[in-house]
Amino acid sequence: MSQKGKDILARVQQEYRSAVSNPGPKTAVLAIGGAFNPPHCSHLLTAILSACALSDRFTFSHIIFAPAPDGYVRKKTPRFALPGTARLALLRLMARHFQAEAPCALFIPPRTSGSALEAAHRVATEDQQVVVVVGSDHARSRWQKKGKRNMWTVIVGREGTGAEAKERFESDRANGKVDDERFLFLDVSAGDGSSTLLRRLLVTSSDPVSAWIEEGLLPPKVAPEVLSVIRQHAEALPLLADTDRQVESGEGGEEEGEVKEEGFGTATSKPSRAPLPESESDPPDPVPYVEKGRGSPMQPPIVQMQEGDPGGGGTPQSSHAREL
Repeated sequence: MSQKGKDILARVQQEYRSAVSNPGPKTAVLAIGGAFNPPHCSHLLTAILSACALSDRFTFSHIIFAPAPDGYVRKKTPRFALPGTARLALLRLMARHFQAEAPCALFIPPRTSGSALEAAHRVATEDQQVVVVVGSDHARSRWQKKGKRNMWTVIVGREGTGAEAKERFESDRANGKVDDERFLFLDVSAGDGSSTLLRRLLVTSSDPVSAWIEEGLLPPKVAPEVLSVIRQHAEALPLLADTDRQVESGEGGEEEGEVKEEGFGTATSKPSRAPLPESESDPPDPVPYVEKGRGSPMQPPIVQMQEGDPGGGGTPQSSHAREL
């Protein structure tokens, strides 16, 4: 694991200890949406760090990950669009790995969602606040609108662009364009990992698992399983299927660094993100989803607290000394 990855993990562990020892006055759920095509460490760590950073304001029962509908993902990256079932399965793998670092239950719904807010409302109780995490690269149109009751929007600065976005946010707030009661800007950095880079390494690296681990995109224990799930859908992923056929026939693929796929770009570029299509959302669940055998909706489904911890707020039994 890179030194940068170790530094991020150390920060997560420090923030976790602070969060569980200083619960906030309001109860809430935190939700983060996106394509998750596929998910990576920065997705999980951004949500966890956000929950920890807000621990003085809220006591969270769940951190919810809301994958976008298949139609949105196919439009965004038509040649590499993992189906919702695969993206949900990969999120569950990641959640099990990172649960010990989280101040509450990491919750993966049974289906895709039209928005993070929609997914949050399926889980939140009537007396809970809803906190939605969004990236700063497409949040300005949101923070210039009036906030909704019982909902908070948290803007997280992305690696390399956070300072500029925060400057715009502070300028708009000084000019009265931000609802201070409902919008917050967090200086949270969970690395510069991206699904774009993960996909690119999949088709350009002879050993994608090692490449993912080296870049800090996936934990060593999870990376092989991620590759296995993706390979199961190879025929439905034109970019990957074409690459496999080229390898089998001995033909050369794209030159390294030139993955010619709309929305891919280079390793450091990030595809543009259009608003999630609400019309493509699945019908809501009648009750919040909980994995079988993993407890009730209001109980962390994976973490088991040590006996003697007051209020169940102690340290999870599983070790924090895990690798990204």
